Amino acid sequence: MRIPDIHYLNKEKSFNLLPSWSDYQKFINDQHAQIHELTESIDGWHAPGDTVKLYELGFFRGEVILEIGVWAGRSAVAQLLGAVSNPERKHPPQYFGIDIDKNSLVRTYDTLKRFNLDQYAFLFHGNLEQFISAINICPTTVFVDGDHRYEGIKKDLECLSQILAPQTTVLCHDYSVERNDHHEFGVKQACNEWEEQGYASFIGRFGVSALYLTADKCEGFRGGLSRRNFHAAQKIMQDNFLK
Repeated sequence: MRIPDIHYLNKEKSFNLLPSWSDYQKFINDQHAQIHELTESIDGWHAPGDTVKLYELGFFRGEVILEIGVWAGRSAVAQLLGAVSNPERKHPPQYFGIDIDKNSLVRTYDTLKRFNLDQYAFLFHGNLEQFISAINICPTTVFVDGDHRYEGIKKDLECLSQILAPQTTVLCHDYSVERNDHHEFGVKQACNEWEEQGYASFIGRFGVSALYLTADKCEGFRGGLSRRNFHAAQKIMQDNFLK
């Protein structure tokens, strides 16, 4: 699996619409160029650089997508549209969305259904630790947008370190918002410490998100669910909270 071959190491600057793969200069396709506008009506706050990067990550790394904190499905749509638009993808993408708020899961499912993307999605009610205990996957890309408090995101990153393989892309939202400077958010501190501990390398800031590539210290083995097991999990999901 190809890894990002363009790295932007200045943490103080956002590189917004610049690519992390050298295959193209700015946008992969017309849909990529319009992805922020296409998803703007979905509830949730994204800078253009966030949405454009999510689509790019979905396109290149969208085999097994994990998202922590789904809210209403805006980032899920961006990632899955990117994933399904890649003509070289041999198998349908698998999207796993986690949230402790059942209403966020219902909103996200409705959003995905509206975009005809629900067939690719499994939504889990609970936290990351509970998800890992219940579902055995190793994602190819991760979007972290759950608990923004220091202890919360620190715990999520620690859990990810146990399951991720080396060279996995991890995009952490709200890394550069001012609320980190006033200790309302602990995203920046937790991410910087994760990198210092040797689990990942910073490879760019886009919108308000920081992109990382996991290091050899992460020893997971990539893989999603079999198609049969994925559909079985979707059936359980629907029976649990989508009635």
